[in-house]
Amino acid sequence: MSVSSEVIIVTGASAGIGKAIIQGLAGCGIRLIMACRNPEKSAAVKAALEKSYPGTDIEVLSLDLASFASIRQFASIMALKKYSINTLINNAGVLPAKFSLTEDGFETALGVNYLGLFLLNELLLPLMRPGSLIINTISCSYRIGRLHQEMFRSKPEARFMRIFNYARSKRAILVYSLELAERLAGRGIRVLAVDPGIVSTKMIEMKRWFDPLTDVLFRPLIKKPAQGADTAVFLSLEAQMPASEYAKLSGLCFKNRKAIRLSAKIRNKKNQKELWDWTTKAIQGH
Repeated sequence: MSVSSEVIIVTGASAGIGKAIIQGLAGCGIRLIMACRNPEKSAAVKAALEKSYPGTDIEVLSLDLASFASIRQFASIMALKKYSINTLINNAGVLPAKFSLTEDGFETALGVNYLGLFLLNELLLPLMRPGSLIINTISCSYRIGRLHQEMFRSKPEARFMRIFNYARSKRAILVYSLELAERLAGRGIRVLAVDPGIVSTKMIEMKRWFDPLTDVLFRPLIKKPAQGADTAVFLSLEAQMPASEYAKLSGLCFKNRKAIRLSAKIRNKKNQKELWDWTTKAIQGH
């Protein structure tokens, strides 16, 4: 068991890619924090991992990214425990089938995937030090996402398109990650985005009649959770090695362990700052 106050946090670690990330980090010598909405489900995963990887130091803490109150409570607990964050892996995400709102009144995909992540990062920054790493999970769907200030104003009467809403939240994460990396450069805190690819998890279920056909024809061709988790695990472990070429990288997006080229529009400084300003304004008062 680790005696250090250093921790690696993985959100959404009770299933899918998050569970695979925890498995990949088991035995790394640093306490692992499973930050999950369902502590009971997480406890079962924790018990199984401790049995499979003796000596692994794992702690389960409740975190619901659909609730700013839950996010603030989680950050308070982390501060009370006086943890020092080695790596924060923001993996949790949702793909809602129908229009819904978070506890704070935001469209759920945007509220959980992006706004919850943004607030969590801001609240945990005081627990980070030079060398700490933030990994934000995006999706290849970001290419079809469109960002605008009106997305923070929920409109139940508007046509709900689950894929485009999800893509928008992932594009927001990517643009934000680049801006955050620049803002934290002077503090030595690094920020990377990771695209796990299309992974066979429950998230891609469409709740439609053709799901069984998809399971037969499509799922065998896409990544398993461990494959989707590989790049995040790789970057987390490389961050522990000061001599590694990856140990100082920031402001990049990785896929299959390689940095990918981003469009000029994604890297536009004006767009990055604009999104930051929209976001902080949306969160204020909640």
